[in-house]
Amino acid sequence: MRKIAAITGTRAEYGVMKDLFQKLNNDPDIDFKIIITGQHLLSEFGNTFKEVQKDFPNNYKVKSHSEEDSRTSMAVALGKCITGMVGCFKKIDPEFVLVTGDRGEALAAAIAASHMNIPVAHLTGGDITSGGTIDNSIRIAITSFSHIHFPPTKKSRENLIKIGESPSRIFHFGNPGLNKNSNTEEEIRKKFGLEKNERVIIVIQHPLTTEADKSEYQMRETMEAIKEINKKTIILYPNSDYGNSSITKVIKEFQGFPLIGIEKNLSREYFFSLLSISSVMVGNSSAALVESPIFGIPVVDIGIRQKNREKSFNVINVPHDRNEIKKAIERCLFDKKFKEKCKKARSPYQGIDVEDKIIKVLKRIRLDRTTINKTEEIKDVMI
Repeated sequence: MRKIAAITGTRAEYGVMKDLFQKLNNDPDIDFKIIITGQHLLSEFGNTFKEVQKDFPNNYKVKSHSEEDSRTSMAVALGKCITGMVGCFKKIDPEFVLVTGDRGEALAAAIAASHMNIPVAHLTGGDITSGGTIDNSIRIAITSFSHIHFPPTKKSRENLIKIGESPSRIFHFGNPGLNKNSNTEEEIRKKFGLEKNERVIIVIQHPLTTEADKSEYQMRETMEAIKEINKKTIILYPNSDYGNSSITKVIKEFQGFPLIGIEKNLSREYFFSLLSISSVMVGNSSAALVESPIFGIPVVDIGIRQKNREKSFNVINVPHDRNEIKKAIERCLFDKKFKEKCKKARSPYQGIDVEDKIIKVLKRIRLDRTTINKTEEIKDVMI
């Protein structure tokens, strides 16, 4: 039986990975453990560990976050998380550690595991962003500490090869968690007081670590544009990166507005239901690039956070300027030709049977010196 430990640190990442985690947990040939850390354990972000705990009662927790939102908080959290992961891995003794994306907790797990000679499998590596966050550096660092790679797109696979990863260790199937299955539309309408055919604007805006001092101004520009549009809007809280408190401060100022609903977190099912009834997505979340094309909705991507990231033609990029944001939202709402075009958008991240193919690789990789020694090629893994 293969022992696999997976890391989850945020509501968004857990939503993407949940289907894969459940399939791993239900596989009779796999002893699956999940480690909950990061933003999940913070009350100000809704204590989302409870959702994970409900799905996976047999879990472990690693506290990592600093108590303050400052330029030192992410570095302090990384150090705490590495130490916590070492203790966790000693208890679990996994044969594989599964990490996702570009968060600090994923880097902490990859550093700890690789130093303990535990192979690391990295999902959604190879993406390139150059828009004012530390994410790109973290993602590349995780790649360097990882032994098996599951990039989401063909281009991200090519990027991994360009930075020196062996093609024999790279398996491109697509991004997990993009199955458009949700039965909660009626519930989401009831939750936010929406009429049967009423559509909404979704806003998700995260801080940029290199522009954290501008977070309040940037969010205020977005919200002033939303206020002028005067349509039903649902705002989701940002991630826990440096600058998040400035964004939540602005969000709270708009709490009493009759057309604005605010939510700290939503389950994947609720989020997909919300996407299915939305007219436009606004902000700088990766969900606007990865998930929105599946639902054929227009996107107003604000600022440089997603700069150079792969995207479909449903995305309009604008600066942090209320007039430009308003103009772009109006185009998404009222330009019939553009709206029809967006319905034909396809996510470059989408694949077929992604979760099943990833599990096959994880089960077939040999656990010997070849896997942990990255100078050697992986052989005989046919999917």
